[in-house]
Amino acid sequence: MENFEKKEQLNQLFDLYQNLLTDKQKAYFKYSFYDDYSLQEIADIFDVSEMLFMIN
Repeated sequence: MENFEKKEQLNQLFDLYQNLLTDKQKAYFKYSFYDDYSLQEIADIFDVSEMLFMIN
């Protein structure tokens, strides 16, 4: 799957299912997908380890 198609699919899935996510999960996705933050940067923002971030 091409990069553009993958992004479009993720965007559609997020739009469809975002109401099922917690506020923290939505923020994680937005930082990662829309703002292009690394996992470590997001973990730093939420003051958690990168491993804990990946579990959430």
